[in-house]
Amino acid sequence: MEILEGQLPDQNKEWFVLYVRTPDAPLAHTWDLAVLLAQAENGSLILVVVIEEDTEQQRAAAREAIREAEKDLDNVCGFYSIITTHESYRSSINKFVRDYNVDILVDDIGDPIHHDLQKSTCAVVGVRGDTAGFSEDDQGIQSILVPTSGGPNSTYALSTLLPLTPEIKVTALYVAPEYLGPNEVALGYDRLRETIEFIDGEDRIETDLISAPTVSEGIREAAKAYDLVLIGASTESSVDKVLFGNIPDEVVRESKKPVAVMREPHNPVANILSDVSWRLQRIIPRLKISDRAETYVRIRRGARPNIDFYVLISLSAIIAALGLIINSAAVVIGAMLV
Repeated sequence: MEILEGQLPDQNKEWFVLYVRTPDAPLAHTWDLAVLLAQAENGSLILVVVIEEDTEQQRAAAREAIREAEKDLDNVCGFYSIITTHESYRSSINKFVRDYNVDILVDDIGDPIHHDLQKSTCAVVGVRGDTAGFSEDDQGIQSILVPTSGGPNSTYALSTLLPLTPEIKVTALYVAPEYLGPNEVALGYDRLRETIEFIDGEDRIETDLISAPTVSEGIREAAKAYDLVLIGASTESSVDKVLFGNIPDEVVRESKKPVAVMREPHNPVANILSDVSWRLQRIIPRLKISDRAETYVRIRRGARPNIDFYVLISLSAIIAALGLIINSAAVVIGAMLV
């Protein structure tokens, strides 16, 4: 990346959050989120201000944007800033991410400087619907809603936000479509419990399960009480497709709250494997979500111990003990069959 002005961080630092903005973009919740992510790991924030052309007027606007951001930052984490051009950013941002071991890239998807986020090896947060600047009584991000179905990206998002709690209210939400019935509700409670236990967030992350006609409608309704919605990117498609997919689009349009989509870091080999996996899934027939939920519940119920299970286990133990006493391999094998 061609750096027109600014300083570069020490490449040996442990944690970097890269935040990208244009000079005319207002500081809003996207900026707050980038700061919080840097604070979460006691890391540093790199601000990249992108200008269309290298003119003195645009450089002056970029410098003012940096001063505004640094003033709002209030020394809560390390801070670096650079100015670059639009074309330089698009062509070399992924190389910059690799060279400086950037951990999280925060980008505004509604911004004209958007690039292919799927090719970035670091974790990516793409934000939509965050066009308004701070109002006088705005307290920044105080609460974050994380819809989850137990997928890897939403789990990664929750684990990343965990150090911010309890100062920031973080809620894991499962939306059970009403047409799937009580089986989906049972599945939702299990998914929430397993996800929270996996990240050791039982005492710090709240959970909520609601039923709604559709997943997007449930998220929109729950989002009214939160400052930001953070959705884990789907593992069935690219980040770009998810960002412009139905659920984020409907949440942005109806709730009027900023929506961020987060994808965990991966390497170029994982990119290729992900593409191959996605193409195979398009070819191989898959169960409908209702059939998957019903199958899951049947398996869970079938795995519960009952009277028959305990009787067979007891008989098997008795036969195995007898086989050991008489030193008969055939009897022991019979116990295993029982």
